[in-house]
Amino acid sequence: MTAKAPPRVGIRAVREAYGLTIPDLVTRIEEHGVTVKDTATIRNVETGNKRPSLRLLNAWAKALKLNPTDVAMPDECCCHEPHADAA
Repeated sequence: MTAKAPPRVGIRAVREAYGLTIPDLVTRIEEHGVTVKDTATIRNVETGNKRPSLRLLNAWAKALKLNPTDVAMPDECCCHEPHADAA
């Protein structure tokens, strides 16, 4: 029997569900040791224009009280071209 993968949630949807703005999220990410140089990085990752580094993704998930493996990136939800890595 094959194990089923848990449901994955979009990172933007979770941020919005928490009622967080992008600057709020940046503050939480930075509390987990990752500096976000520009809020556009967050916006670009949320919209699928860039992929986050593993370090950023881990801090992002922790900032939202999620397990990094439970987070779905926009390009995993629909078809997109590959993206450059983001901070």
